[in-house]
Amino acid sequence: MDFTTKAVTTMNTLNQSPYRISGTARRELKKELSYLKRSIKYQPHYVDLCNVYGTPLDSEKEQDFIDRSEKRIIEIERLLMELRI
Repeated sequence: MDFTTKAVTTMNTLNQSPYRISGTARRELKKELSYLKRSIKYQPHYVDLCNVYGTPLDSEKEQDFIDRSEKRIIEIERLLMELRI
């Protein structure tokens, strides 16, 4: 292996993402993660609005939504933290 081949190989590994998921797929997962976290954070406000404007939500449905969202958040965070190795 000559110097130029070694330099190109080193440059390619430096520019690669250390994470298994990268590029557009990673950005889409981050957007979904942000949406889910924001939804859980503002859930009490949504409930208040629904109660004021006459379409109250069941506490069972609220809790189900929160539980599903938290599971998905954990799954997405795990996927985003996986290294390429």
